[in-house]
Amino acid sequence: GSFKLSYYNEYKSYLRMVTCPRLVTVVLVVLCLSTIATSKQCVIHGNCDGYPCVLKPSEELTALSEEEQHLLEATCPHLKGDNVCCNGEQVRALIKKSKMADSLLNGCATSKMNFYTLVCDIICSPEQSKFMRIDAKEPYNEKEKATKLNVYIHEDYAHKVWKSVTQQSHMICGVVFGKCSSEKFWSFLGNNHFTKLKTRYLITKTPPKGYSVMPRDNVTCKEDAKGRCECGTYHV
Repeated sequence: GSFKLSYYNEYKSYLRMVTCPRLVTVVLVVLCLSTIATSKQCVIHGNCDGYPCVLKPSEELTALSEEEQHLLEATCPHLKGDNVCCNGEQVRALIKKSKMADSLLNGCATSKMNFYTLVCDIICSPEQSKFMRIDAKEPYNEKEKATKLNVYIHEDYAHKVWKSVTQQSHMICGVVFGKCSSEKFWSFLGNNHFTKLKTRYLITKTPPKGYSVMPRDNVTCKEDAKGRCECGTYHV
């Protein structure tokens, strides 16, 4: 009767849907896009006794409040909203440590921008897993803390950031007298008594399979960067 006819029509509709490649493709694309838009590639998140916590695969991120988002954007203008890998505590620690470098950089806006961007991406970038891997970790309560990181950086980026920063002060290289080479700068930046977390900056043009170099551009004094370039006669 009518029940059988209704069931038959529904069954034919189902068959048309599952056997239509175009419709199936559209559904899969929509599902994939929704996953990509919400996924984050975070390696570290939160504070574990002065070290960044290792983010577990099943662990959810703590979203930034509106105030914390504004604080982050003021120091890291390329990172907007709450689509980041750091939490509020990390944002405040990041701002505090970044300001410690201000006096060494002599108010040079270009040097500050390059230095801040580097630190911002390591702590907060939503693409950490592309250029960063944990090299050493230790148990901490019910979590793990990352004690050493490996970060892949492009040779050109490393050279220009070193030039812009050390032009202002050799102290940020850990050198009082003598020249500060690029190698000394990156070595001191990643391993000094001011920070618990040790970072090995791996400078390369070709990172290992599955990784890419840190995806940020540096600012040079040859660029018109809306007032950020104030280094006088400095050029790279």
